Amino acid sequence: AACTQFLATKNFKTSKDGLMERVIRWDDKEACANLGGLCDECKSSLFQVTSLVMSIVSMVPTMASNCQRTTRFGDVNCQATMGVVSSLFSFATSLFPLLVFRESCYIAFEKASDVSSFKIGLGFQLLLAATSFKLFNAVCHW
Repeated sequence: AACTQFLATKNFKTSKDGLMERVIRWDDKEACANLGGLCDECKSSLFQVTSLVMSIVSMVPTMASNCQRTTRFGDVNCQATMGVVSSLFSFATSLFPLLVFRESCYIAFEKASDVSSFKIGLGFQLLLAATSFKLFNAVCHW
């Protein structure tokens, strides 16, 4: 009971499954007041966005290699090499921003916060799954 009252003072609410949870919006200035600038560091990591755009653009030659290699005439070594190189480049430019986000946002918030556990959201999990498919595509071109 004392624990529930303490968490209620910090804007936690009881969820359907009996867990105490709190939703914090990214644009809530007061939510970041006690975190010493971590919110601003996380928000300002624009390299993540640039790198993800590069990852999406670099999938174009990968898809072209995939299509080219489906024909007997087009399945040549240069297309295989292009497929591997472009897939690995796309994999790296997709994985790096995920790791940067995990370190600068997720892990940093977990260390600085008084909350006992954080969960990585569905969006992060789906991006990680899509990134792993890029590595699988490179292996298939090998």
